[in-house]
Amino acid sequence: MPKPKQLLRAPQPQQRIYDTLLPPPIETLTVAYLTPLLGGLRVVTRLPPMGPGEETLPADTFIRVEASTGYPVDGILYNMQAIIHSYAPYNDEVTAEANIGLALAWMGNAQGTTITANNYEWFVTWSMVAVTGRRINETMTSLSRYTGAAQWRLTGQPIAPPGEYP
Repeated sequence: MPKPKQLLRAPQPQQRIYDTLLPPPIETLTVAYLTPLLGGLRVVTRLPPMGPGEETLPADTFIRVEASTGYPVDGILYNMQAIIHSYAPYNDEVTAEANIGLALAWMGNAQGTTITANNYEWFVTWSMVAVTGRRINETMTSLSRYTGAAQWRLTGQPIAPPGEYP
């Protein structure tokens, strides 16, 4: 005699055992942190647009921030890395190198800082320069460029407490 078919049971609600944490937005935080510290030097996340018919960017001096890797350390902290690019006019490597040094110095000394961004207070518990500035032969623009990286350990932002899923 065939067995009766088992009825499917609805999934039972599961419990989250940790807070749901928002990871730090490292580009946003880096721009917010560096902008007031670099004496008017522009801090951006993209290369400025080229004008119509131009093959290169206008000669300019600025810092560009790029999010790199990040990962949770435990149930509270994240290690986040930002790549910092320093641009200066063609043949002005001295300025590009000086600016990358300045930006990295500030990034490496962010420990103990609280940065307000996206309606949250982000606390930097630890900071270091991960890669010192090095010259990059820029092929896409006629600008001089130096690149380095910094790493921060920051608290995540709780957006939901432990408990059942909604």
